[in-house]
Amino acid sequence: MKRFIFLAVFCLTAILLPGKTLVASGDYSAPTNQEVLDSLVSSVSSDLIANILGHGIKALDISVEDNPAKNYIKQRIIMETYCRPLSFFDKVPGSERIPIEIIINECAVSFHNVSDQPDSLIRRAEVSISGSVRTLDRGWHPLPVFKTLYEDKVARDNVDALQNNSFPFLNPNVPDPELSFFEEFIEPIILVSSAVLTVVLLFSVRSN
Repeated sequence: MKRFIFLAVFCLTAILLPGKTLVASGDYSAPTNQEVLDSLVSSVSSDLIANILGHGIKALDISVEDNPAKNYIKQRIIMETYCRPLSFFDKVPGSERIPIEIIINECAVSFHNVSDQPDSLIRRAEVSISGSVRTLDRGWHPLPVFKTLYEDKVARDNVDALQNNSFPFLNPNVPDPELSFFEEFIEPIILVSSAVLTVVLLFSVRSN
């Protein structure tokens, strides 16, 4: 009789507590965070170079405002000038090259929960730079804002494969999954009710 009671309670709980739909964790087809940002930086760098070439400038000393992504951005801007009629150089004392100053407004990846899909995350990436350049007339001219965005959906279980611990802006925090209405309110009630039912049935069996 006791075994029957425990089996009944177990079956009731299993039926009332629905399982979660899992997203396959073996799919690594999504680009890594660094691959995403590399593409975005390449895009804004290309726009920056096109703007500079419009001023008739061929070589500049580049400096980047302090930012966690400072070296990352600078090196990728320099790499983007390869095979182009414009060269960026690290600024050195006494240089007579035209200076350009870059401001990093945004360079980051972030993860966000997906409503009703606890095993998935929205990944957003943004790169935005601006600054100023001293043109041939020796005056400083502000640069426009060069900005680009990226968004996709990834499996929560695959986040570790997308991160890059070498750069903090490529290794963002992952939010805890949001609890559904069932998980937050109904599930605790069912569990407590099952426990109470078990105790009541046990006492009923003993009294008989």
